[in-house]
Amino acid sequence: MNFSERQAFIESSLARDGHVSVPALAKACEVAPETARRDLAKLEKMGLVRRVHGGAIPPVHNSDDTTGYTANISEVVGPAFREEAAYSDKAHLHVHEKSAIARAAMELIPPGPCSITIDSGTTTAALAAALRQSSPNKGATYVTNSMPVAEILSGGGLTGVNLVGGNLRPYTRAIVGESAARHFYSLRADIAFIAANGVTPSHGFSTPDPTEAAVKSAIARSAKKTVALVDSSKIGRDFLVTFAQLTTVDAIVTDAHAPSDFLDTCFQYNIKVVTA
Repeated sequence: MNFSERQAFIESSLARDGHVSVPALAKACEVAPETARRDLAKLEKMGLVRRVHGGAIPPVHNSDDTTGYTANISEVVGPAFREEAAYSDKAHLHVHEKSAIARAAMELIPPGPCSITIDSGTTTAALAAALRQSSPNKGATYVTNSMPVAEILSGGGLTGVNLVGGNLRPYTRAIVGESAARHFYSLRADIAFIAANGVTPSHGFSTPDPTEAAVKSAIARSAKKTVALVDSSKIGRDFLVTFAQLTTVDAIVTDAHAPSDFLDTCFQYNIKVVTA
C-alpha cells in the first residue's frame, strides 16, 4: 500500500473501531512498525488522528461531525468532567447499583471452562467480588489489567487469574501501555467485561485518559462477546477519549434508573440490555 491507501485504511479503522494499533496497522498494510508510526505521526500533524500509546484514536474536533456529536474540547472537558475521580473515591459511589449490575452480569458468563477478560474500573471490581463470592465457574481463565480485580479474584482462591504486564497508573490502579494493549489485541476470549466513565449514543464509551482508552479499546475487542457494565450515572456523560462505539458491545448491564431514551437507542442497535 502507498501512503494514501494506508491513510484510507487508518481512517476507516478509526471510524469503525475507535482505535488502530501499530501492530495491526503494520500487519494489515504490510509495512514495518516504524513506517506505521511515521504514518500516524504525519496524520496527527494533519489533524486526522490523535496518537496514544501503541496506536491512535480519532482526533478531538472543533465542530459537529456527521454523527451530530459536538466534540468541542471545552464542552467535553467541561466543569462536570474536568477531573477524574481516584479509584478509592469512585469505589464508594453507587455501591448498591454496582453490586446489582455485577450479579446480573454473572448470568451472561458461559457455563463450563471459559476465558474472561475484565477491564479496570470499580464496577468490574464489583463483578470480581461477586465472582469471588459465588465462584460460579471455577474452571474459568481470567485476564485483566486491573490490580484490584486481580487481587479480589485471586484472594478468593480462584485460579487462572492473569494480570497483564505494562505500566501502572496509580490513580486508577490500572495497567496501561503498549504491551498491555498488545496483549489484549492478541486474545480471543469467550467474553469481555468493560467499564467506562461515560457513554452516549453519539460519542460511545469514553474515559478521560488516553493511555487507559487504548487498553480499554483492546479489551472491548478481545472476546467473542463484549458486555459493558455501566450504572445510570455514567449514561449521558462524555469524556475526552472514545475507546468504543455503542455498537461495539453485544450487551449492556445497567441499573433501573437508566434513561428510557438511551435504552431505546440500544434496542434499535440490537444491543441486549440487562437492567439490574
